[in-house]
Amino acid sequence: MSEAKLSQAKLSQARLREARLRQAAVMLTLAFGVPLVLAWFGLLGWGVVWLARSALSL
Repeated sequence: MSEAKLSQAKLSQARLREARLRQAAVMLTLAFGVPLVLAWFGLLGWGVVWLARSALSL
């Protein structure tokens, strides 16, 4: 294998590795990040409702 082809093969492997890493990061974000953010906003919303009920009952 010539030096140029070897260098190109290494670059191709690095790009493939980078694409796999990016895909794994996206999957982790979708699997954990989105539900956590939704749960956080749900808790905030519930807290606002609870505070409003408390304020109205005073």
